[in-house]
Amino acid sequence: MPDRRLLHARLAAFALAAGLVYAIVLAPAPSVHAVGMANDPKGFNNIPWGTALDGRPELTLANSAPHIKEYDLKAGPLPLGEAKVDRMRLLTFDGKFARVTIRYRGKNVHDQVLAYLQAQYGSIDRTPGQTMRG
Repeated sequence: MPDRRLLHARLAAFALAAGLVYAIVLAPAPSVHAVGMANDPKGFNNIPWGTALDGRPELTLANSAPHIKEYDLKAGPLPLGEAKVDRMRLLTFDGKFARVTIRYRGKNVHDQVLAYLQAQYGSIDRTPGQTMRG
């Protein structure tokens, strides 16, 4: 009889392990939907996404890593309505323009930036779990 209990314990442990593997690896992940822009410019400041930024006269290289390069605008940050921002940085991934980061401080400036972006590109969906994409 002890062999039978050992067999049942091993089968139960195997079933538990198989269930965990299914739940972690094989089960479909919950879907996260990115929300598109109403007025998608397909880039930033007339630079299409996916464009190489090397050699553009209006940019200066700020940081460089194996896959990511960061560029600053030589003339400083572009105006975003009434908002005064500290920095705008354009990033490439594997040589292709992929993202713009905007640095600023304060809730008032945040509200101004958000108002400007929504006026230009459409309002955002604030449903929990949504992300914004261009």
